Amino acid sequence: MKYLIVLITLFFATTAKAQVAFAFDQTVELRQDDERLARAFEGGLNSAQFQTMDLNMDGQQDLVIFHRQSGHLTTYIRQDDEWVFDPSYAFLFPTDVVNWMVLTDFDCDGKKDLFTNTTLGIKVYRNMSTSEGVAWQLASEFLRFDQGSNLQVSATDIPGFADVNGDGALDILSYRFGSSGSIEYYQNTGSCGSLNFTRITRNWGDFYDCGCNNFSFGQPCQENSGEAAEKAETSESAVILHAGGKTILPFDADNDGDIDIVASDELCTNLVFFENKGTTQQASITDFHPFPSQDPVAFEFFPSAFLLDTDFDQVMELVVSTNIDRNLGNRVNFTNHIQVFDNSGNNLSPIFEGKQPFLQHEMVDLGEDAYPAFWDYDADGDLDLFVGHAGQPTPNGLVSSLWLFENTGNRFNPSFALATTDFQNLSSLGYAGFKPQMADIDNDGITDIVLQAQTGGNSAAIFLLKGLGDGRFETPVNLNLPTTPNSNPLVYDIDGNGLADVLLGGAFGGLTAFINEGNLRFREEEQFGGFENDFTRQVLSVAVANWSGTSKPQLLTIDSQGALTLYEAPFNAAFQKGPSVTTLISEANNLRPSRLGRSNYLATADLFDNGKPSLVVGTKRGGLLLLRNVGTGNGGSENDLRVSLSPNPSADSVRLLVNANAMVSVVDTSGRLISEPVAVADAEVTTLDFSSYPVGLYLIRIVSSDGRSITKKLLIQR
Repeated sequence: MKYLIVLITLFFATTAKAQVAFAFDQTVELRQDDERLARAFEGGLNSAQFQTMDLNMDGQQDLVIFHRQSGHLTTYIRQDDEWVFDPSYAFLFPTDVVNWMVLTDFDCDGKKDLFTNTTLGIKVYRNMSTSEGVAWQLASEFLRFDQGSNLQVSATDIPGFADVNGDGALDILSYRFGSSGSIEYYQNTGSCGSLNFTRITRNWGDFYDCGCNNFSFGQPCQENSGEAAEKAETSESAVILHAGGKTILPFDADNDGDIDIVASDELCTNLVFFENKGTTQQASITDFHPFPSQDPVAFEFFPSAFLLDTDFDQVMELVVSTNIDRNLGNRVNFTNHIQVFDNSGNNLSPIFEGKQPFLQHEMVDLGEDAYPAFWDYDADGDLDLFVGHAGQPTPNGLVSSLWLFENTGNRFNPSFALATTDFQNLSSLGYAGFKPQMADIDNDGITDIVLQAQTGGNSAAIFLLKGLGDGRFETPVNLNLPTTPNSNPLVYDIDGNGLADVLLGGAFGGLTAFINEGNLRFREEEQFGGFENDFTRQVLSVAVANWSGTSKPQLLTIDSQGALTLYEAPFNAAFQKGPSVTTLISEANNLRPSRLGRSNYLATADLFDNGKPSLVVGTKRGGLLLLRNVGTGNGGSENDLRVSLSPNPSADSVRLLVNANAMVSVVDTSGRLISEPVAVADAEVTTLDFSSYPVGLYLIRIVSSDGRSITKKLLIQR
């Protein structure tokens, strides 16, 4: 009994010490088109809004990007004139940034404050950062004007913030909330630091927006302009919300002391420049032209413009991204759509021309919705990376494919290179939204492809592409498992009977298990583990692994809140969700909850062969995030002697990989030495020939040059 108590005590002590934690990892090399992507695992860019502020208090402006589609912030530190990805600062921003974000200094303390959207208009946070770090204080739940009315802004718009009248206080320009025809000017009635506004005019510049590249100057839009409602308006209640979003970028473009603007419309393809030919007190707009004049922007929908010094030459460049919230009609190709226009002039008289890609071209970015999976497809002993995606626009709608990044490194030090953008020519199916799983689901010992795809409209299906064992697969067969385009599959043997089951994270947050009863017949169990639909936590994606390096698999989830959650109970057929952990992101010796935005997809793999599975997260933005498992479980240390043998079992030759210089010998089960020791080099593959050996079990003994040793079993069968 005493012995039993000691064992129990040791078990719980070990369990208590095991801490699952993940850290963003940018060290794994990935090559595409023979070029190394320096930002491979930074998650992609979609509907990106670019702002700058000093994040690390070094006196330099760093980069903050708000991704409108995913509702996610990414942060970059300026370091040695490079933008260095550092997601730790994103944790320090308010959690209720939504639709748009503008960083600008309203209180003249040299620190940029935060303006964002709220249902009541504009919310403001004061920047309270010190040398201790970034900090915010709510300055206004919503802005008011004329000492009462809330300053309402459409959620689809980005208003303009600037000192319009030259008195040193921050003013606001915004398209009318009730009509798209004109711009309202809210003047700050206080000094610098004030948030008191009065509406000076509902028609700043005396011009009207009558449609794409159709403006009326000095008079309202005519009947045939499609803006008849503007003329007929008789009261506040008579107007309707303007259709489509609007953005305003205010700045003095011609160095004449007054504010000009660059504007855009959600339903239009170009930016428009309006030169203010009036004064700071009385704006006058009399014409327009596409912008920039040297090389006008041409987007499918809703370009938005931002000014920032992208190349650290102290001159502001023009950065352009689409600002659409949803890709309605699937007409926008988000792949490499971020553009930066060089400023060949100066900050007082800018000349924007010569567009180039910015940041996104250095990332894995498949457009929208990346869906990763892992499998050693070439049987070389390391895991290769597969990525499905929402699809690329074609005349027949979105068409998806499966990208393959071959692992050109090894089992301990992965390195990936793009091998094909259309594995097995799956694009020929004509479907969208490929979500791949690689598993032996028909129990024949050969890996199959289980592929969810959007088959049209809101319909989806899960297909089996049966593996033939020679790199080929049979044509897709519908498994007839009920699913939706926003559901997320995971193939995993839930009940431990050797048959692969299917878990389906639901579009509305529920979890369904399809238990494999053999011969590809499945029994459906809804609300598995107690996961019911939860409309606050939709688009559930799940992963199962021995996260802490123990023998206990656990369930990890992510949902529309962007929060990773690890459930402590062992994951099996009897699993019920209960106690959980959400502080899983390791940052500066702290553990924080994750904030990864909407619509992420999980894949897991022991990429570094250390017994601690890491995560690769496919993002709404079409990119990938690599979260390395840095927990304190007993999965082994980076300094442990590690060995890879593949294939195992083998018929003749075996590839051996060791993470140290070592001597290798082969013995049989009786301990008899049957080969002379062979020298192997650190991280180099050595082939051992067993073609002349009889079938049976062998022991491979490895002794490193510094005296560490390990023994591995190898089965030879023919």
